[in-house]
Amino acid sequence: MPANVARINFYKILEEAGEDRRQFTIVPRSKPPVIMMSVAEFEGWQETLEIMSDKGLVARLKQAKKDLKAGKGIPWEKVRDTLK
Repeated sequence: MPANVARINFYKILEEAGEDRRQFTIVPRSKPPVIMMSVAEFEGWQETLEIMSDKGLVARLKQAKKDLKAGKGIPWEKVRDTLK
């Protein structure tokens, strides 16, 4: 949205970004666009980037997904019982 529209609706955008985890792209005149989002949404993106940059973790996640599809997982009930 153009920056002038964002300025007019600033408090509404703040409220929506904070409550609904929405993101807004604001385009200032003659400047690169910026994103407005809640801190929780931003932290979620940071965590995702951190996970995705760990090649070993990504490889283990992919293998775990394959194992689950092959029926090699542990049933939830068994895991739950060990946590009690």
